Amino acid sequence: MRTIAMLVAAALVVAAPSRAGADDRPAVTVRFVLADPNYKVKFSDADRPGVEAAAAMRLAQRLSDRIGFVRFTTQGDLDTVLTFELNRQDPRGTSDIRELGFHVTLRRQGQAVSDSAYVMFRPQTESAASIPDRDALLEAIGAKVAEASGPRGPITALLSGLPIAHAAVFMKSPLGWAIPYRHDDLCMDEASVVLLSNTIDSPAATVVHQFTARASGRLKDGEPRGRILGEPDPASQAHLDELINAPPEQVRVDAVYVVQYAPRTPCDAVVAPAPR
Repeated sequence: MRTIAMLVAAALVVAAPSRAGADDRPAVTVRFVLADPNYKVKFSDADRPGVEAAAAMRLAQRLSDRIGFVRFTTQGDLDTVLTFELNRQDPRGTSDIRELGFHVTLRRQGQAVSDSAYVMFRPQTESAASIPDRDALLEAIGAKVAEASGPRGPITALLSGLPIAHAAVFMKSPLGWAIPYRHDDLCMDEASVVLLSNTIDSPAATVVHQFTARASGRLKDGEPRGRILGEPDPASQAHLDELINAPPEQVRVDAVYVVQYAPRTPCDAVVAPAPR
């Protein structure tokens, strides 16, 4: 029986999809919009597109520095768009005393991936402060977004709604999921946690279960050497026994999400080219 179990585990590793690399991460186009009327007046109709484009590039650079499981760009017509709209906290408000911030939305094929996020840019106490010029504005925008894209930041949480992979392999020995990335591909520390959507397709029924796993392991043998092994965390989860007892051919991993991101510092691999 032990020999059979070892053969099954080896077959699962061989069947795992080819390892992905940094360029296979989900790609997101970054957009920036000056929506606040005062800021729109500050920059003319002729200058505003250039300011918005430069701000989007600055944001993509800052996000690339902080988040490794997504690839950021400002070019191309991608299905997934991350938009930063600079406006008052309550866009319907009319008072001169107002808080200003970024309304951040993530859309895929035109549909919202999750609820939007809000990041404060200027508090009410700075309502009377002058609007910075282009270069100072870009610097201030970059600093605020870098702060909000830390491991527990609202932008990182928003991006957790994007799957980093649509394939992985469930293994029984060692128990866990072979994920088609190395830690360095995602600049991901072993403390990170992923969520995996699993389908069990048996003659009796098709069921979908989600499980959480800590990205703390790595495979050592064969073609998937170095690939992340997601170990069930917590070790005991509802329906996990169903997954363990199901024949391998009935199990399919449909999506992998990063739900707790711990960046690796320093990262041994370049996780992204300079945003263009």
